[in-house]
Amino acid sequence: PYEVYQAAVETSGFVEDESPVSNNNIAARGPRYRPQGNLFVFNTDINLPEPLKGVTVKSRNFMKLGITTTDANGHFYIDRPYKRKAMIIGKFKNNRATTRGINGVLKVWQYIFPVKHKIGRFYDNGLQTINFTFPRDINPHSETARKWAAASTMNAVWDIDQFNQQNNIAS
Repeated sequence: PYEVYQAAVETSGFVEDESPVSNNNIAARGPRYRPQGNLFVFNTDINLPEPLKGVTVKSRNFMKLGITTTDANGHFYIDRPYKRKAMIIGKFKNNRATTRGINGVLKVWQYIFPVKHKIGRFYDNGLQTINFTFPRDINPHSETARKWAAASTMNAVWDIDQFNQQNNIAS
């Protein structure tokens, strides 16, 4: 199985060091980066981006996976270290709501899975300064419009939950 693992690592583009390094020697392993940043959605009422609240953010690289949720300021921090690179994905779901974007075309997976967006692949220090804004698109059938609507919906769910808590209204 070790040879199979090595072959899988090499085909994925992730190259491990040749020499075995003990876990106690952090300097010899090289720097590790933990993904963090801010997500925004363009608000058409104020004509500015606003923080995207309560959205699941995932990071992955080969066999590592980190998951977190954005806070009220749209900030996320994934406490999973990556050595070189990681793919960052935003999913429009949390423990309160799941947003599915059906754009009028019969695509079965749109009825099943939440809307998601690959924010991008980030490298080294770039993992610690991720900023992304979901823009608005006037074409209602575009993927950009679908993701903007999902982001706006997640913000609306967050805001109504906060309003209900402040006014002692049962959710």
